Amino acid sequence: MRPPRPCLRPHGGSCCSAPLPMAGDRPPPLRTGPGLRTGPRLRTGLPLLLRQGGTLFSGTMVAAVIAFVQSVLLTRLLGLDGFGRWGLVVAAGITAVTLCRFRVSDALAVFVERERARARSYYMLATAIELASRLIAAGGLILLSPLISHSMVQGPALVTPLMIYAASLIADFPESAWFAACRDQDRYRLIAAANPAPLILQLAGLGIISAAGWLSITALAINAVAAATILSALKLTHLSRLLAGGQGAWRIDRNRALAFIRFSAAGWFANVVNAATRSADLLILGALRSDSEVGAYRLARSLMQIVWSFGSALTNITFKDIAGRIAAGTTARLYRELRRASLALGLAALAIYLLTVPLGARPVIIAIFGADAAATASLLAVLLPAPAIAISLFWAQPLLLNLHRLRAYTLANGCLGLGFLMLAIPMTAIAGATGLAIAFTASWSAYSVAIAALAARALARRRAAT
Repeated sequence: MRPPRPCLRPHGGSCCSAPLPMAGDRPPPLRTGPGLRTGPRLRTGLPLLLRQGGTLFSGTMVAAVIAFVQSVLLTRLLGLDGFGRWGLVVAAGITAVTLCRFRVSDALAVFVERERARARSYYMLATAIELASRLIAAGGLILLSPLISHSMVQGPALVTPLMIYAASLIADFPESAWFAACRDQDRYRLIAAANPAPLILQLAGLGIISAAGWLSITALAINAVAAATILSALKLTHLSRLLAGGQGAWRIDRNRALAFIRFSAAGWFANVVNAATRSADLLILGALRSDSEVGAYRLARSLMQIVWSFGSALTNITFKDIAGRIAAGTTARLYRELRRASLALGLAALAIYLLTVPLGARPVIIAIFGADAAATASLLAVLLPAPAIAISLFWAQPLLLNLHRLRAYTLANGCLGLGFLMLAIPMTAIAGATGLAIAFTASWSAYSVAIAALAARALARRRAAT
């Protein structure tokens, strides 16, 4: 039998004996108390949603442009060999964080909206979880740095840079809680401005290092640590100011903490599957086909990811608003509104795809990347339906998680990873990069549709029960 939970009324008593919601349970509408925000301000209009999504997307685009400029400078200063080695250091750090990091920002959107009287305690717990996961990631990177260096460059050249770069992983621990707090306050311009900030600081440090004649892989790792430390100090200061105005205790009871951790763990599994599918495709293609096909596919996937980032922005915005609707119990017209938004976005995505990709993709890619990249255009045409469907169904993941269907979400992600591997290997052997692109689009499109179907079913059951 589950232990009783405290009452969720603002007075904080213990008159309620209902159990805490577990994975797969349907949470009842809860009363909200004071917190960072006095009341939910919900977006139901598609134009406003697109405008806020465009704000976040603009920050992503600025970061992409700065990253491109930085890659050009590093290639010229270090050469292709040095640039490749630095890329290995960064990729190893990203992989380590992905494998260890919980998705606490989503959990904060759900739990804070349902119980604002304890908002500060949830933010403190999220920050502690993020710090612990990043410490594990950094420790694993340090321990494995000799193995990574010897397997990648056949020597100890990357051991020191990898160990130093691990410190930047730890320094970023306030990121998720800060993002969730700014999203709760609708400060999307600030989030967009912070997106390219690390790259701007690294670019400034690169200029100083290059002018002083200290340029090396180790110096770049130190530069990354300095940039992450400066930015994290600013975010931590801002986060503390946002939380200082909230009410409620800083501590959290055991049952609530376990429920929060279980919710975050579902996001961790999704991150691992996401990273595995987007790393395994290149490994499969490299093992079965030529380097030229790998390069063309990697370029096409990078261009596709730019489009997908707009869908991620819409999902991040919608998460908090759906949480507010469910917490307030105002879900009577929710699915109808979301379905209309999906129809509008789907028709817009289809029109843009038909008007631009068949005629414009190939000449633009050739003009920018050269004639050798012509094969990228056909691969991009195959890959783009996946982010288009994800953008049209931007509400599916937030709705499913806000309804606490964690088991269904975890199962869908497991099926995604397994289904992708079952399709990718034979399709790549038969049709090369084109077959792999078809497998990627088919698996991710099916995943988006399945998540939407599961979310719609869960919402219908909730409405029928209430």
